[in-house]
Amino acid sequence: MKTAKRTIVRIALSIQLIVASSYGLLAQQTLNITGSVLEAETNEPIPFANVALYTSDGQTLIAGAGCNLNGEFILKANGNKIYQVTISAIGYQSVSREVELVSSNYIDMGITHLSEIAINLQSVTVVGKKVRGKSEADRSSYLVSSEMKLASTTGADVIKFIPGIQVDFMRNISLNGNRNILILVDGRERDMDFINQLNAQNIERIEVSQTPPARYEGSVSGVIDIILTKDKDKGADGHIFLEVPTSKNMVYIFPSYSLNYGAGKLNVYTSYNGEVTRLNQHETTKMETFDQIIDDRKEIVNNQLVTQNGWSHRFNFGFDYNINTKNQLNLYAYHNRFSQEFNGEVETTTHGAKVWEATKEDDDENINNFYSLYYKHSFNAASNHTVAFDLSLQNFTSSKSTKFFSETDGTEFNNSTNPQQDNLTFRVDYNLPIYQNISVMLGGKGMVRELRNGTDFQYSEQQLSGYAEISIKPSTKLDANFGLRFEESAVELGGGFATTSGNLLPTLSIGYRHSKKQNTRITYRKSVHYPSLYQLNPYSSQNNPFCVTTGNAKLEPSSLSSIVLEHEMRIKKGFISAAVFYSKRENAIDNLLRVDESGVFESKPYNLGNIQQLGIRSSGTISIASNVIINPSISIYNYRTQANGLALENLIKDDKGVGFRSSLSSLVTLVEGFSLSGIIQYYTPIANIQSSRFEDVTYFISVEKEFKRGLKVGVVSAIPFTKEFTYYGETVSSKDLYSHYAGKIEKSLVPLWFRITYQFATGKRKPNTQREYEDIEPMPRRGF
Repeated sequence: MKTAKRTIVRIALSIQLIVASSYGLLAQQTLNITGSVLEAETNEPIPFANVALYTSDGQTLIAGAGCNLNGEFILKANGNKIYQVTISAIGYQSVSREVELVSSNYIDMGITHLSEIAINLQSVTVVGKKVRGKSEADRSSYLVSSEMKLASTTGADVIKFIPGIQVDFMRNISLNGNRNILILVDGRERDMDFINQLNAQNIERIEVSQTPPARYEGSVSGVIDIILTKDKDKGADGHIFLEVPTSKNMVYIFPSYSLNYGAGKLNVYTSYNGEVTRLNQHETTKMETFDQIIDDRKEIVNNQLVTQNGWSHRFNFGFDYNINTKNQLNLYAYHNRFSQEFNGEVETTTHGAKVWEATKEDDDENINNFYSLYYKHSFNAASNHTVAFDLSLQNFTSSKSTKFFSETDGTEFNNSTNPQQDNLTFRVDYNLPIYQNISVMLGGKGMVRELRNGTDFQYSEQQLSGYAEISIKPSTKLDANFGLRFEESAVELGGGFATTSGNLLPTLSIGYRHSKKQNTRITYRKSVHYPSLYQLNPYSSQNNPFCVTTGNAKLEPSSLSSIVLEHEMRIKKGFISAAVFYSKRENAIDNLLRVDESGVFESKPYNLGNIQQLGIRSSGTISIASNVIINPSISIYNYRTQANGLALENLIKDDKGVGFRSSLSSLVTLVEGFSLSGIIQYYTPIANIQSSRFEDVTYFISVEKEFKRGLKVGVVSAIPFTKEFTYYGETVSSKDLYSHYAGKIEKSLVPLWFRITYQFATGKRKPNTQREYEDIEPMPRRGF
């Protein structure tokens, strides 16, 4: 098995090298467009300015390039055609010029001057053949280049090229290994479903905060804010995106559309994003118990051969109304119906002998509704003196049932649950600039959450929180951000149990800029993780006669303290960063697996101890050729787990070891709208107190071709050259028991999906309202 995995990794790395080297063969027989870009006032070069080649109507991107340190650029294109060249840079007014290529010569555009414009952006990192600039006290900003847009279709494609961000096959986002990520679009909270329907052409930059300041929830471990292109007056635009699988037994597609219309002060928008899943899965659970006193060993193996049938239809809609230059109003809502069902055969053996087999039938339907009303008032837009109010309501209802029926012995298990959840949230954020280099942010939030499962489970929670931040920039080299957040939670259960907890969560970020090419930052943050609805719900379920899973309504939050020292450096063809980090999670939540008096394996979540990590990480963006970009990311750390009293009672020992996680993406842009890209991700098992989770190495390859008038087609292959893929696995061990679970997808040797995108636009529409974020409770999904 290890040899096979090493072979797969070698094949995937070889594919990356082939993708990265193939551009030289495909880019032949082209002509060059050359020129230079200078500042209009000073006549100085503008390094790293964007140069984009469009069709003559300006609708379809053909190729892109970036200026070198001297402001010079080279674009490659075919001859005998008329093109539009658009030159842009952060802080400058864009310029577009028409050029006609002659097949027997090249075009020298000469000098193009760009004039400065006022823009409120202190930290910009240009991705691609460009490099990282200044970083603010709480974030880094990455400009999305024309090369990235050419190789991307949706927002999910774009963020794969940002260093440190990983997007797996299930479209889960993680930031340096942390999955509890807050996703924003123009400062408003969204989720991965919303990102899937974003058109890549509409994304201007991506801001990343690896140590979020105090204004964000204590449970957030990272923030990714996708900033969209800001258009002007009025008009309509939108897109349609379709995926077509080549196998009916491996369907995993995400169709979407969007439509926006702006006129005057009003902008109205709607969008749809769907998901259709049909996958054959093989789930295996092997459990063993050991009784050393009587030298007895018990083994149970449970196999499920099921087909996952899933669907999701989500409709988003809203409007932005700019009442005047100082007042903005926004309404956003969505309606989401989804289902995940697993139907097939189940077999249980003990010591190799079949003891039980059954047919599994699922019935699952969920409805999730969300509504948000937002208002922002600017006292002085020039100084960013603002106050914002946000009121949101979320309602989630679910009906789930699973039946196991055995024809051999007539036994039947019925697991059914009908959870409901209601969230009501109100928040206020106030930003006050005190002096030129000092600003203060104050805010608060109140939330009421009700959880129910019929009359069996009643859970009520009230949360109050407040925060204060101060940002200081005493010089051009030094900046700092200090924050303090307090969160109080009061919980009541239907059986009379009640508890109140409070958490004081400080944040600190200090940065020093050594030069234009190097800066160092140290950050500290304390955060808190609250248990989910499904961890709290005491509902019990059985997959076979020997195993039962139960929730725990008395779970307590866990806390995480982290400190990071990071140094960033610009190099000639990109940038690299290196960091040392330490984290300690206290009161960590993990599923405790034990055997009850009747011999049944019981899994139930508890607070089981502490987890520490100490390690180093590095990431970057490097241009290894004129139109070949690679984005490596690697992290190596030492971990140590410390079991608490409950864990020690169940014979769980302390553990320690070395962990590793890595990712590598590559991007090749070619002439005539062609682009190639690839990505590979791998990490060692992630340890908890009793369990550790793992998955197989993941890699993707895609080819995109953009045509005229907004049409783009492409083909994607995920994890080729293997017949199965472990999308989730978990091992559990203690002194007297062991469990190993692996969920695998049975797949074709080279799975392919065809992608078609059509983008349209008339006139210019207004940008969506800027706002902080809305509370959207993530809904857990089962299976792959």
